[in-house]
Amino acid sequence: MSFTKIGLNLGTKFGVRNGSYLHVGTRVRGLKRDPAESLRNPHGLHYDSLSKDGHLSTAKKGLNLGKYGIDLPDHIITQCLTHKSFAQGIKPYNQKLSVIGGHFVKYQACLHSMELPVSQKQLLEVGQSEATMSPEAAGLLVNGLNFGMLGKGSSKMLISKQSSAEFILRRNLEKLVFWNKRDMQKSHKYNGEYTVLQTVLNSVVGSIYLLQGQEKATEYVVHELFGNSPDSLTKISEDLLTAKDTAEKI
Repeated sequence: MSFTKIGLNLGTKFGVRNGSYLHVGTRVRGLKRDPAESLRNPHGLHYDSLSKDGHLSTAKKGLNLGKYGIDLPDHIITQCLTHKSFAQGIKPYNQKLSVIGGHFVKYQACLHSMELPVSQKQLLEVGQSEATMSPEAAGLLVNGLNFGMLGKGSSKMLISKQSSAEFILRRNLEKLVFWNKRDMQKSHKYNGEYTVLQTVLNSVVGSIYLLQGQEKATEYVVHELFGNSPDSLTKISEDLLTAKDTAEKI
C-alpha cells in the first residue's frame, strides 16, 4: 500500500491501492494473462505436468523410441515438444534441433526416393514407354539411382508440413505439444499448426542425431518414418496424395 497527499490545504493522507487484472482461461487479445496460465498449451496441459504426470513416457512410446534402443533424456524430450512461440520463449524450445533434424530428414528422403524403381508413369512423363526406352536411356536412372523421383510430388509430400503434422496426430502426441496460437478462434492454417508439429518431429530426429549418432538416426528415419506402418510418413503421404487426386477429379 502506498500513500499520497491530496489537496493543498487538507493535508489528509489517503491510502491508494493499485491493482491489475490477470486473465485466466481462454486467451483474449489485449488482456494480460496470469503467469501460471501462460504455461499451459492450447489443450490446457500445464508445462510442469509433463514430467510429473508421466506424459514424457507417453511421448517416448508414441515416437516408438524404445524399439530402436533410443534413450533421450527427459529434458530433451520436453524441449522437442516446446515451440519457440510458447510462453514468450522463456522455456528451452526446439528451433535449432528442428533445423538439424529437418536437414537430415530431407537428406534421407532423397536417398529413399532415389532407391524407388522407375515407374511406368515416370516413363510416360518423359514421352517414352517402358517398351521403347530403358530408364537409363530416358535419363531417369543414373548409376542405378532413380534421380527422376527428385522434385516429384510424392517426394515433396513425403516430408511436407502436412505429412509431418499428420505423423504427430496419428501418434496422438499433439496434446503434449507446447505452443501459442495466434488466435484461438481461427483455423489451424492461420495459426500455423502444421509448421509447429513438423518442428516437433524434426527436433526429435535432430536430438537422436546429436546424442545417439548418425547411424542410430538413420535407422530411426528409414524404418520408423519411411517404413510401411500405417502411421509412417510413407503411408501418410500416399494417403494425402490419393485424397488430393480424388478431390481434383470431383
